[in-house]
Amino acid sequence: TEAERSMVIVPVYANLYLSKASSRLFLTGGADLVYFSGEVSEASGLAKTNVAPIFGAGFEYRHENGFVFRLTPYVALAPEAFAW
Repeated sequence: TEAERSMVIVPVYANLYLSKASSRLFLTGGADLVYFSGEVSEASGLAKTNVAPIFGAGFEYRHENGFVFRLTPYVALAPEAFAW
């Protein structure tokens, strides 16, 4: 029989805004906390819990009517055998 497997990813991030203007640059950082349930093979290199640090920088525009535009590339420093 095939074991049931699931994965839950909990993102935890913080932003540092470099200006108070409505158009601004920002830095972001945090981690994706990844939990596996079911059988995880030791040969896969994955633990039941993994942490993938995430970093990025971007641009954000906030209009007074509530419209938000954000462009942010991210870099994930995931474990070598980490499966997305």
